[in-house]
Parts: sequence; C-alpha cells; structure tokens
Amino acid sequence: MAAHQRTAEFDEGSRRAARENNHATKPGVRGVNHIVSGRLRHRMDGLGAREIPLDPERPGLVAPAVVHRVAPDGPVRISRSFAAKPDKTG
Repeated sequence: MAAHQRTAEFDEGSRRAARENNHATKPGVRGVNHIVSGRLRHRMDGLGAREIPLDPERPGLVAPAVVHRVAPDGPVRISRSFAAKPDKTG
C-alpha cells in the first residue's frame, strides 16, 4: 500500500465522527479508524453484519469497498488514515 493520508483529530460532535450512514472506501483503498480516547462502534454490513467496539487499544480496520458505518459510544476523539495501492499505469 502507498499514498498514505491521515486526517486531523476530531470528536463526536464533528460530522466526520458521526458517519452513521452506510459508506465505503473506494476500491483499492484501505482505511483505519484511530481512536485517541473514548469508544466508537464500527458496524460492517459487508462482512456478516458484525459490530465491533473500537477504543485506543483496538483501531478499526476498513477493507476496500466494504460497506460500513460508525457511531460514537459517548465522548470520543479519533483520526482516520487511508492508504491506496500504487497506480500501475505509469
């Protein structure tokens, strides 16, 4: 994986933290929800409809193009990172 990008930290009051609607990364793009403090609920509909609690010891890995959603479980501070496979056309 290459082209690594990480967001600034944000909290549960931010629109980015409350991604309670289904969404997915683009094909070939992996994501990680990094929990700085607090807890986040991560539900992956594309992988057997599992919900996983995330915290600073357990980041949330997002596979390419898997439909998922997250919701704060109380106060939370998080950032997200993304990595894409290198373009092989050039």
